[in-house]
Amino acid sequence: YRDTDVEYLEIATKPHLIISSSSQHPVLYQWNRGTNNFADPVDIPDMEDVYAVKHFKVKEDIYVCLTRFIGDSKIMKWTGSKFLDLQRMPSRGSMVFQPLQIKNYQYAILGSDYSFTQVYFWDAGKAKFVKFQELNIQAPRSFTHVFVDKQDFLFASSFKGTTVIYKHIIIDLSA
Repeated sequence: YRDTDVEYLEIATKPHLIISSSSQHPVLYQWNRGTNNFADPVDIPDMEDVYAVKHFKVKEDIYVCLTRFIGDSKIMKWTGSKFLDLQRMPSRGSMVFQPLQIKNYQYAILGSDYSFTQVYFWDAGKAKFVKFQELNIQAPRSFTHVFVDKQDFLFASSFKGTTVIYKHIIIDLSA
């Protein structure tokens, strides 16, 4: 089946897994207490060859970032019975599409082997991500938020270069 990633999440307080694969659609499984295993697979439609899957929440809504190396990556929203397409991001060469929350700010970072890494910011009014910033990281593979000594940092691992550390700062432009 050539599985590439597994993401655990809870939907309506019930344990679920999403398994991505390079040979089929991502599949959502729900934990079955009676059989003590993850069962009842449901395909996440219109997404093939997904390299990685990560989820995040905005208030009570559940979203997933689906990463594709070839084609567009997607943000999908859980509607109560299935995931629906919300937003597409051009992502040729991407192996990581990582949602991160820093303080009250929700971001999604789309790393690429062929171009600049795109940082997207969640626009609550539009209920979608908007382009926010570009970062120059060679072949990023993961992004991690670290809070140390009252400061927020973003660690970006690189497959072809050195790990890069960014400091998260807030600039007040209201004055």
